[in-house]
Amino acid sequence: MLQPGGQQIITASNVLSGTQVTYTIDDPSIGTVSNVNGIPVITAKKSGQTVVRATATRAGFPDETAYFLLYVVDGSMLSNTYLTAIGSIPDADRQNPVIVEGLTQAGELVITAASSEKPTPVNGQLVITPELIERLAGNASKTKLAVKQALSENRIALARELIVNGEILPSSGQNEYIFKLYKDSLVGRKDIDYITIHAGDAKLVLNVATADRLFDSRTVIVIRLVKANNGGFHVQFLDAQGQELPNVSSNIMLILPANQTNATHTSVFYSNGKKAQPIGGKFNPSQNGMEAEINRSGTYFVGENPKSFPDVDDRDPELQQAVQFLASKGIVTGKDNGNFEPDSLLTRAEFTAMLVRAFYALDETATESFSDVHPPQWHHPYIASSEKKHIVEGYPDGTFKPDKTISREEMTAIGARYLHEKKHYYYPANPEDYLKQFVDKETISNWAKPTMSLAVKQHLINVPANKRINAREAVTRGEAARMLYRLYLLL
Repeated sequence: MLQPGGQQIITASNVLSGTQVTYTIDDPSIGTVSNVNGIPVITAKKSGQTVVRATATRAGFPDETAYFLLYVVDGSMLSNTYLTAIGSIPDADRQNPVIVEGLTQAGELVITAASSEKPTPVNGQLVITPELIERLAGNASKTKLAVKQALSENRIALARELIVNGEILPSSGQNEYIFKLYKDSLVGRKDIDYITIHAGDAKLVLNVATADRLFDSRTVIVIRLVKANNGGFHVQFLDAQGQELPNVSSNIMLILPANQTNATHTSVFYSNGKKAQPIGGKFNPSQNGMEAEINRSGTYFVGENPKSFPDVDDRDPELQQAVQFLASKGIVTGKDNGNFEPDSLLTRAEFTAMLVRAFYALDETATESFSDVHPPQWHHPYIASSEKKHIVEGYPDGTFKPDKTISREEMTAIGARYLHEKKHYYYPANPEDYLKQFVDKETISNWAKPTMSLAVKQHLINVPANKRINAREAVTRGEAARMLYRLYLLL
């Protein structure tokens, strides 16, 4: 379910290797399908209802076609249409993971539509007061309860918690936007997850759970956005007296406008008057923009940054896509010889650097306490940032062992844990339901079973053809890139 102009990724599960899935829409005046990052995306055009068909083609087998309904409605009809859509789901599809996730995202759209407000500026500033957040949260809570009740009555069990997002809609057509945030508006709230603040065709997304870190000892933070000549925005963080802050203590999501048919080679760039550098970002069809987490004052813009490696050209399409996608955003890098070396074993230092870049966690002021990590080693800032943000832990003897390999269950645990914390996916109540697919499930450590089962359920990793997980075996750079790419698209 989408509003006109909205976009949504389509995902297919349990697709056998060698299968090509083609999507068509019966009425293209209501919606169209295109590919972004190699993933099909629906774009809603006008209100109405139509059928989306997915046809699976595999050599030597007859074609198979599945379908689902696409509802396109304006905001005033969202809630009623959502309730109608839930009731029309066939019983056989009510536990289908793709259908359940689609209903989850549609429910979140209904909640957001009910918790949007356009406040009046005060002295040229939009002031985010406790009273404003209270109204947004109150409307969101009522709608969330109605959505969950409707799902429960129709015997649809969610795979994750509904994310509650309130929206603040300022006047459009401006070149400059100033937002004044009060700490007591956000800190300690449990009834709302995110606040999205619109700034023309850009958006800021505040994570309420990290608001205490964001403000630190301050009671007020002012954020100023000014349109830049390159299509981006200059972002300034200011204190209550109007003095610029070089950075803030917790990340804020920035969404920049981008109309991409393929964002594989596109990155968000950061510049503070020096050479611009890619900082990551991904195209979010539902927001019609490139999103990245930021914490520094400076200029942010979207640009092309194509990267390729000759030793990946003959690999499967997903791995090629994963490496090109992550490399263009500066998350993974090649070797000195110009290759990526996907079959080389991954070291703890390499994986830590990947994670720090992917999670926007690099803090050049961070220090580390490990006896075997020192400047000017290339990995020093990444390991120091990782220690500060609790991403990859060291060993009890005070070492990090940067050149040690990382096991499959260690890699998977970090990815699944981040998915749980960031997107509120539930750990499976019975991990055995997912781990029994492996003939060597006994290789999985007890501590890793919850995270491994979530990774299998959400397809962060595949069940290989030989059904062996080899959980304690060292992983390769290619494996890490594939899992990180899948994680990145889920976040």
